[in-house]
Amino acid sequence: MRMLPTLLLLSILGACGGQYSLVKTDRQVIGQAYSVEPQLEWSRQTVRFPVDPKWQETGETARELHSYEIWTVDGFRLQSLFLFEGVPDGDPLFPKTGIPKERLPVFRGTMQASEVSQLVVASLSRLGNNAIEARNLRPAGFGTLPGFRFELAYISPTGLKFDGMAVGTVNRGVLHLILFTGARSYYFPKYRDAVERLFDSIEFIGTTAGLPGLRHASREVSRGASD
Repeated sequence: MRMLPTLLLLSILGACGGQYSLVKTDRQVIGQAYSVEPQLEWSRQTVRFPVDPKWQETGETARELHSYEIWTVDGFRLQSLFLFEGVPDGDPLFPKTGIPKERLPVFRGTMQASEVSQLVVASLSRLGNNAIEARNLRPAGFGTLPGFRFELAYISPTGLKFDGMAVGTVNRGVLHLILFTGARSYYFPKYRDAVERLFDSIEFIGTTAGLPGLRHASREVSRGASD
């Protein structure tokens, strides 16, 4: 049986509580950050993490971590679409209850696009995946905001080959990211075109004025793509 990386699946199910909802094809708002057109019907779980006492050992003010949504068509063991509403400075992409914050790769609001791609690589590695490669980093819009795109390839803890693709932007020190992964043999190519259209449908909610960090990040990606 094809399986999503085991540690990731357990972390997801533990945080979600097993609650599913139907995503219809009309435009969906992700938190208060952006909206997308799903292109097809999905099943959705929202991942929320409570305050973890171990995180307070660092002296940081107690707060809930960011939440994100996971969508799937055939099951999380086959393909997953991760929609991060906004990852603030100091949060890991995939928090894990019981693991101190300093042991997880975390996002920093000053990260460039290349560093964000490596954050995704490090986060997937921390979940037990192997031979992870991020490639083809390039400028791309996240709605009306300048952002970046890249592709991924990795081997799950069970030895199954996965492919992935991501689009993101850093807005006022907060990371907005959509990541799609699927089994290379069938499920990634099956839904790639639909996810490409979903990426193209992103509409960011809020102003884009006065964001020199975004312009700087866009220039950094452009330089990398031309090297």
